[in-house]
Amino acid sequence: MLIKFTDIYAPGALTVIYGPFSSGKTSLSLRIACNTVLAKGKAFFISTENELFVERILDDRILEKIDVVVVRDYKQQHYIITRRLEPIISHGNYDLVIVDSITGLMRAWDSIEEAVNMINMQLACLLYAARKHKVPIIVTGQVRAVIPEESMEQVGEDFEATARSILEYWATIMIRLEVIGGSYRKLIIEKHALNSKLENISTRFKLVEGTIVELTPSINHNT
Repeated sequence: MLIKFTDIYAPGALTVIYGPFSSGKTSLSLRIACNTVLAKGKAFFISTENELFVERILDDRILEKIDVVVVRDYKQQHYIITRRLEPIISHGNYDLVIVDSITGLMRAWDSIEEAVNMINMQLACLLYAARKHKVPIIVTGQVRAVIPEESMEQVGEDFEATARSILEYWATIMIRLEVIGGSYRKLIIEKHALNSKLENISTRFKLVEGTIVELTPSINHNT
């Protein structure tokens, strides 16, 4: 089965993309934004960490159709997503919403329990907005290292999404990205509530100066 870009997002769906640093989370999100703009659409991009990257890889013709909002405070992020985003989508006629990254700022919040409750509420609001306005909403997430139980000495051999259980609960589609050498990345569809046949299917893509060149034929995640 060949994975297409349209397999990893859909109107009314919340897609979660997670992976380590430089795995292509922002690049993949922006490729989808470009596809949306080229199809005569309009995108709303919330950046908590990397807005200069957005301006660097997109030309002006595409950028003028992507409204970028920079957020540097977790409280501000929470307010925008839970109180302002739904009317913004409604009045702005956006065809795509991206939050990059939704978990980046939460780690600096004083209370872990409060931060978790806030991210839970944010994801609930995002899914509600996606369904109400029939738009795809994509969020990226950071990761933390996982130490294998059988070998406590191998630190960082694997990773999982920060706040994984919450992200997975609210996600319609959940994507894991891995660095597999050089400019190549691996994309694995871990959850797909709209098409279960796509679950555990993976593909590869290549990054050239931050831009995704292509998706290659899919492979079985277990091989």
